[in-house]
Amino acid sequence: MSLPLLAPRSVFPPVRSWGVPIVTVVVAGLVSLEGLPAQCELGTPDQIAAPVAVTVGDFVGWSVAIHQDTVLVGAPERGGFAFESEPGYATVFQRENGLWTEEQQLAADPGQPFDQFGWRVALTREWAFVSTNGARLSRPGAVHTFRRGDGPWTEVAVVSPTDHDPGTRFGSPLVASGNAFATMGNQHSYVYRFLGGAWREEARLDRSSSVALQGDLLALGDGSDDSAANDAGAVHLYQRVEGAWIYRESLSIPVASLNLGRSLALRNDLLVAGADDEVVIFRRARDQWTLEQRLPREGGTPFFGSQVGIGRDTVVVVEPDFFRDTDLGGHAQVYRRVAGLWEKVRILQDPTIGGADLFPQSIAVHGGQLVGGVQSNSDEFRGWWSSFQLGEMGLSRVQDDGPSDELTIRIGPAAIGTTAVLRARFDGNPRPETLTTVNFDTDCYVILPLGVAEELAEQSIRLKAFATSPLSGEVFSSAPLEITVSR
Repeated sequence: MSLPLLAPRSVFPPVRSWGVPIVTVVVAGLVSLEGLPAQCELGTPDQIAAPVAVTVGDFVGWSVAIHQDTVLVGAPERGGFAFESEPGYATVFQRENGLWTEEQQLAADPGQPFDQFGWRVALTREWAFVSTNGARLSRPGAVHTFRRGDGPWTEVAVVSPTDHDPGTRFGSPLVASGNAFATMGNQHSYVYRFLGGAWREEARLDRSSSVALQGDLLALGDGSDDSAANDAGAVHLYQRVEGAWIYRESLSIPVASLNLGRSLALRNDLLVAGADDEVVIFRRARDQWTLEQRLPREGGTPFFGSQVGIGRDTVVVVEPDFFRDTDLGGHAQVYRRVAGLWEKVRILQDPTIGGADLFPQSIAVHGGQLVGGVQSNSDEFRGWWSSFQLGEMGLSRVQDDGPSDELTIRIGPAAIGTTAVLRARFDGNPRPETLTTVNFDTDCYVILPLGVAEELAEQSIRLKAFATSPLSGEVFSSAPLEITVSR
């Protein structure tokens, strides 16, 4: 296959424009890792989306979850607090050709008014979890489990503990790993696992402030724990051994009123815990957890660290502006480990929000992607969610109204001075071919229109970028982008 079938037409910086948030809109971002000018320190969404059928008072984005190319977004208030609320719902979005598109709407069967289905959501490769808020009903809360096979998501079971009274809250927070999920109720923390064709309670532990689950490791945060000092807080770690969860150790810092553990994130050998006015990072080496670094709040609001997340090589700290009393507004701060220390490298914001909106209402992180829900007080509580790149260089397809023989690709973010090579692999040709070299001279992103020959119609193209860091000389690559050309 000859290169003229797919060839670059020009390279130019991204056009910065914002769209109406009720439909899917692609916008250019300004994010970066290191060695970048000031305008690259602010990260903005690469896509903003909401369900097609969103209505007044739905609260879309109240909860979000992400796993690979799937996003689950909760909307617990169809009709809103002040209206005749119908049963809530959750929407599945799938990333295709670099764009998030709505795939399916999930609902309780049968749903009940004010059930707040979608209060919390969680997601794995095979399972979707959606909780209801029992505090609004005269029955316990519950976790609805959905499974994806070769077809659509279908509900498998509704899980509710046997020790809960009507009107008690169960299912918040809600996290999942593989074929298991962990959550809390009014009195206990729980782990459930799908075994033998049914969901079975695997652990019932003391109630906690937060929870994180990864494989056979469970972390429970308790911000009021007094073991190290008065209200110092702690993170209690449990290991699954032969089907039973065994207490291993507690992580704490002897500082009074620190309230360590009010939020948690866990990935591989990294554990991040929110506390009052700071976030604490722990690392595991040779099966031993040690304190690695404390990230202090720098001004802003007292809600720094109310939510945390871990990316591929980044830590995300949420600082919502509940009282809307800061110039910066609600945002997420991104940290990257440089020369052994975690440094703040950018701030993520959604510039489409109004003065009465709250971003982020919720976040979820997977690999190099963050999704954040928006509580849209200025939009009659419809709500939406935003998608961000965390800093690892990526490829995305730009949705535009350009010529039918043109395919527009966005590459980035990357440090100023980075050189990247774009390669393509076509159907029937296993060997990748080099298309072009792009230079990040003045911006963290470049937009690359590619001329597409007629012979590529309805064929699959696999694009991948390989870049060289201007500071370290390290060669790194983007995740591949699969595209089917339609003419």
